[in-house]
Amino acid sequence: MVPENAQSQIPPLPADNSSTSAENRAVPLCVDLDGTLIKTDCSWETAICMLRRHPLQFLAILCRCDRGGARIKKEIAKAAEIPAHSLPYNADTISLIQQAKAAGRKALLVTASDQIVADAVAAHLRLFDEAIGSDGVTILRGAAKAKLLVERFGRGGFDYAGDSAMDIPVWEAARHAYAVNPAPAAARWLARRGSTTILGERQGGWRAAARLVWPRH
Repeated sequence: MVPENAQSQIPPLPADNSSTSAENRAVPLCVDLDGTLIKTDCSWETAICMLRRHPLQFLAILCRCDRGGARIKKEIAKAAEIPAHSLPYNADTISLIQQAKAAGRKALLVTASDQIVADAVAAHLRLFDEAIGSDGVTILRGAAKAKLLVERFGRGGFDYAGDSAMDIPVWEAARHAYAVNPAPAAARWLARRGSTTILGERQGGWRAAARLVWPRH
């Protein structure tokens, strides 16, 4: 669910004297989904919904898909009802996206969740110019996500909002790093990076994530 009061005090990107306003508008904001745009993991959300409503079909998918996590994500996304309307969206991230859009910048959702999930979330929020997710073969995270974004926008040609150590290769390739409730390992790395904006505080491991998911289902 998108918070009714999604406004928060997001500091603007520090001014870069070497770039013009037009150049800044040309730099897209790329946003992760799990732990960043939402406060939990969309794969958990989708799997729990399907396990409760269609447990035999869920188990059949797990038994049938022996070709890795990307294929399992694809099959579950195809069979499940994506709960995009009820996901716990992060108000800081929503405000960050709104700020970028107001400045005339493009916003992209770039996630390890399957493309079906990415499209459902983007359609619900109506904030993104493009949604890119995993394709059933490769999980779009870490180095794979960094490679895709560098190919699209060039090294230093995009800003990126993420939350975990898996996002470090993407932050390394980004112009500016936004960290949303960063995991401890990510926070330690970001402290040495520079050109970083921290949004919120880490909520505390898998137990906190589980508490977010289970009561709502």
